[in-house]
Amino acid sequence: MRRFGTRPGGTRDPPRRRRARGRARPRRRRTARQTRERPAARRRDPPTRLLRLPEVMARTGLSRATIYALMAEGRFPRQVRIGARAVGWVEAEIEAWIQERIAQSRGAEGGSQPT
Repeated sequence: MRRFGTRPGGTRDPPRRRRARGRARPRRRRTARQTRERPAARRRDPPTRLLRLPEVMARTGLSRATIYALMAEGRFPRQVRIGARAVGWVEAEIEAWIQERIAQSRGAEGGSQPT
């Protein structure tokens, strides 16, 4: 009677490599040279991050009602629907809005910049 994993004569079969279900084959790793030589056009942009309302409120210092009122007036970045009952704001748009407010504030002071 032959046992699984043994050959006639008592020698063992080499272990088999199996892929896990649902997983693709692993990609070959790039060498440092291949990474350096990779064209810049193919590099990926940093991932876009969505912020939920509590984080938008914390970053801007505005209340929920003020955020929605400014959105209705077109003076605040629009939300992005991410589910049936969930929305978020693009982080880069919120940061740009904050920088605009800072620039407007500095311009309204008559151009006096702290050193």
